[in-house]
Amino acid sequence: MTIHRHCCHCRRISITVTTGSSSPLSLPPLICSPFSKIQVHITQGDHVGEGVIVSWITPNEPGSSTLLYWSEKSHLNYSAQGVFITYSYFNYTSGYLHHCTIDDLEFDTNFYQVGIGNTTRKFWFITLPGLGPGVPYTFGIIGNHT
Repeated sequence: MTIHRHCCHCRRISITVTTGSSSPLSLPPLICSPFSKIQVHITQGDHVGEGVIVSWITPNEPGSSTLLYWSEKSHLNYSAQGVFITYSYFNYTSGYLHHCTIDDLEFDTNFYQVGIGNTTRKFWFITLPGLGPGVPYTFGIIGNHT
């Protein structure tokens, strides 16, 4: 699955998320656990493109908001600590919404990330290309007339 986003600073983000299978719609098996991630979202985490924000939901218990990640180039393991929140609206209470920011990533590099504990899914994403005159960008203007 490829996610295309436009940030407020007009750099186009193209992030590929895969689960290691040749079929983009199949997911690897999960250990049955209240900590299994249901939805995973990856967005640009800073103005330059050296960071990402990984967000996911756990339905029943908060579990851990820590991510393990490593670069395809170095294979050194790193971890980032996130936070989680819940919210209520009338008689609805959300699941546990986790957000974890990973900073100081190399440009144009594959990174792999997994959760902590009983979560067995492994995903990868590619960071943006470095800044420079040969790097394509998308420029957009949004206005509102009242």
